[in-house]
Amino acid sequence: MMRTVFSLFSRLSSLPFRCLMCLVFSLLLLSSCARDLQHGYSFSDYSVSQVRVGLSRENVLLILGPPSIEGTSGNKSMYYISRRISRSLKFLPVVAEQRRVLGVHFDSAGKVLRLSRYSLKDGKRLRFSALKTSITQSKKKTK
Repeated sequence: MMRTVFSLFSRLSSLPFRCLMCLVFSLLLLSSCARDLQHGYSFSDYSVSQVRVGLSRENVLLILGPPSIEGTSGNKSMYYISRRISRSLKFLPVVAEQRRVLGVHFDSAGKVLRLSRYSLKDGKRLRFSALKTSITQSKKKTK
């Protein structure tokens, strides 16, 4: 009995077995890093279909809930933004898989005027510019 236990441990400590175990452990660690994340408002097609032209602002809030962004300075619009991203490994960049934006636009009476839908295809990539704007001050004479 004791001899079989020792022979089992001697086989488990062999180099090929240890390499195989390291490989399996590494693959498990790397596969656990892959993640899909949902950011923002998660709306269903059914709830969006309930919002129709002529519906009041209060009813839209009851159906869809509070918006991600509301228009300011006279812009009577609400925007619901949803984004799904994935990252295969921690050190690799994040990839946007899906972006959905629902715009609900209202007239002056607070009724739905129109709906607008945007996706990842409608977005534009912006380039960062390191240029600096010079500011000159005008000198006013004070008396």
